[in-house]
Amino acid sequence: MMRQWPRLLYVLTLLLIVLTGCTSDGAQPVQEGQPLAGQTVSQAGNSEQADFPVTLVDGSGTEVVIKKRPERIASVTLGTDEILLSLVEKSRLVAVTKYSTDPGISNVAGQTDDIEGKIESSNAEQIIALNPDLVFVASYTSQDVVKQLRDAGLTVFLFQTFDSIDQMKENIVTVGKAVGEEEKARQIVADMNERLDAVAKKVEQIKDRPTVLSYTPDGYTGGLGTSNDDIITRAGGRNLAAEAGIEGWQVISLEKVVELNPDVILLSDWNPGHPNFADTLRGDPVLKDVAAVKNNRVVTVPGKHLTSVTHYVVNGVEDVFDVLHP
Repeated sequence: MMRQWPRLLYVLTLLLIVLTGCTSDGAQPVQEGQPLAGQTVSQAGNSEQADFPVTLVDGSGTEVVIKKRPERIASVTLGTDEILLSLVEKSRLVAVTKYSTDPGISNVAGQTDDIEGKIESSNAEQIIALNPDLVFVASYTSQDVVKQLRDAGLTVFLFQTFDSIDQMKENIVTVGKAVGEEEKARQIVADMNERLDAVAKKVEQIKDRPTVLSYTPDGYTGGLGTSNDDIITRAGGRNLAAEAGIEGWQVISLEKVVELNPDVILLSDWNPGHPNFADTLRGDPVLKDVAAVKNNRVVTVPGKHLTSVTHYVVNGVEDVFDVLHP
């Protein structure tokens, strides 16, 4: 599961981050006109494992030509750290983000300790010095850094969309295409679909879905068009922020929380600087009459699942289902 780091990392990671157009299986046919991000424009070769060169369109609309199977991959987002570690041998990774080692936000903490390169998105010089043959960045990566990397002649692929689970599936397949491991990527997506279908079947049996409001120490809640909304909905909850017409991640006051009166207040367990945030909310006199507080339903789930922008987001759906329907 990655902005002006640590502020934007905190907000986006808690809101959805990190550190990444879709169909349920991640595949789309090439359409006339401008290809969609991640679509294959052209391929050549006939190796059983992968065809190279391959041309993909990234999130910025740039055609990225990958001439051969990349062997020196640099990941500048936590999301691509997580995806790549499920797709390629670590020997092919010359760098991952330093955030990959943080068990509070990373689903691959402990897996990257022996990867020497640990980089920050703002350090173009460090990335260039590693001489990677493919670099993964995201829309929140400094555009100056992206320009420096491309001006240095590096092959750079930028991810733009990670606001829904379907977008995350497509990103996984796109990474698979880029590194020559599309079959593995599609298997990851198939496994995601199997687990999500299992949750969906349980949700179908629930008559009264609880109202839910996510909340961060900065007062943000995730509304329409966020992975937060997707997770809550798939887990069998009603996202009050979305129902109230809130779009994206917006700050709301405690008084607005009182007005919305959620059955459940959903929190991440990763709250740097606010380690007792759940207890703070439970004890706030402003919230004493809110249903979630009165009924002891201010609940916490692992932040690395709740804010993941990779296949680990399915853990988040399962976590939220468990706390909504104990």
